[in-house]
Amino acid sequence: MSKDIKYPIAGYAPGHYYCRCSVCGEQFQGDKRAVTCEPCAVQLTDEFESDMERNPCPTLSEMVADTARDEAIRFGMWLTGGNKSIITDWFNKWKEDGES
Repeated sequence: MSKDIKYPIAGYAPGHYYCRCSVCGEQFQGDKRAVTCEPCAVQLTDEFESDMERNPCPTLSEMVADTARDEAIRFGMWLTGGNKSIITDWFNKWKEDGES
């Protein structure tokens, strides 16, 4: 993590209140709503950032592509399960209705 920390960070912000860290249990001075001491907050943030580098979250377009691919596979399996005639019959009927 860079030395230029922008607060609040992982439950810590500077202040003049005495608080108890929810991670290590030590008393620290911070904002009245702080729940984590600064060293623990920095460590948590560093761990989170390194986890995100190793295992990034998929983007929305990747999730949509995965869903579309899964649906296409399921549809292909449905067709190969003997349901192709349903689509063929529907298409032929649609084609006939369009020509009328």
